[in-house]
This record gives sequence, C-alpha cells and structure tokens, in this order.
Amino acid sequence: MFVGHYGPALALAGGRKGPSLAVACVAVQLVDFAWSGALLAGIEHARVVPGFTALSPLDLYDMPYTHALASAFAWAAGAALLYGVVTRAWVAAALVGVCVISHWLLDWVVHKPDLILWGDVKVGLGLWDAPAAGVAAEFGVLALGFVAYMTRTAPKSRLGAVAPWAFFALLAAMAVINWLGPTPPDSAAVAMSALAVYVLTAVLAAGLDRVRTARPAG
Repeated sequence: MFVGHYGPALALAGGRKGPSLAVACVAVQLVDFAWSGALLAGIEHARVVPGFTALSPLDLYDMPYTHALASAFAWAAGAALLYGVVTRAWVAAALVGVCVISHWLLDWVVHKPDLILWGDVKVGLGLWDAPAAGVAAEFGVLALGFVAYMTRTAPKSRLGAVAPWAFFALLAAMAVINWLGPTPPDSAAVAMSALAVYVLTAVLAAGLDRVRTARPAG
C-alpha cells in the first residue's frame, strides 16, 4: 500500500476532536518513516527485483523492527502516548494510534507474506500480484477517506474548497507514477524518495489544515 495509507488519515483527521491532517499523515506513514531510516542505516533490508510483484519491485525480506505486528503496535502506542502527553488531547491521541496501526493492516492486504505475525510466521494477502484488485484497494481506501474528510470538514475560503481536490489528485498521480515509473536502482533510492514524498505530503496536509475547519455539529 502507498497512497492508500492516507485514507485513514483523511478519515480520522480534521474533526472537532481528531488530530490535524498533517499529524495524521505523519502517523499513517510513521512505520515507513522508520523503515526508510532503518534501510538507510542497514538495520533492515530490502532489495529491488524487477517483476517481483505486478505493482512493486520490492522484495521486503527483512523488516522485524518496523513491520512486525508487535512492532507496529509498539510504534502506535508510543506515538499515541507522546501525542497525548504533549497535547493532553487523549481522544486525538487514540486516533493517532489508530492511524499508525492502520499501516500494518493495509500492508497486509497488498504485500506478499513478508509481514511478521509472530516468530517466523509471515503474512500478506498479496494483492500487489493482482493489479486490478491492488489498484482498486489502493484507490478505494483513499477515496473513502477523502469522502469522510470532506463530510467532516468545511472550507474557510474558496481556496479551502479547491485545495482538497488538488491534494487528492496529487496523491493519485503519485500512485500512478509509483506503479508506472522507472524501477528504482536500489533500496536506498527507494528509502530516500519515500521520505521525500512523506514529508511533502505532510507539508501539503498542513496547508489544508489552514484552509479547512471542522463542520459544526448537526
């Protein structure tokens, strides 16, 4: 899963008690922020294998600290606790934790069996090898989140009415580029480009936070 991860961020952010969209966008990719750093540091490992799956050339064979189920829950609990301690907004903190753990659940849908469930048991439904289903899952989750975001927030200005659509279009374009673009030369290039995309998306989400607000109750 790539841009589909932003579906839960859009669904849970922007309401009266939820985190900001920028925070939610960081939270849903927190595991991959850590994964990118772990790859660059040589703590975890992956390799680029053209044709490894229909939608991704990545063989994610070693991710015990970021993509094991226990690790994902640890990242989620840590993020929720930190957010709660800093903001004292415990409902939003819980939603931050949900955003973080959603990453593992959505990866389980599309990855080959490379996600550690426990011990040596690895799971993954493998929709990356079924292009139609994989693309439908990615855009379906993203679209549902977008509908929820548009329902729960309102524009502060004309820019606030247009900006979410531009944000959605950019995410969709990034997904298409990810699928159809050139194969990256190695896993380090994947990690660096992923970090750049995640940071850019969070910055753009922060811009949306400035031009949208929670809809009044009722």
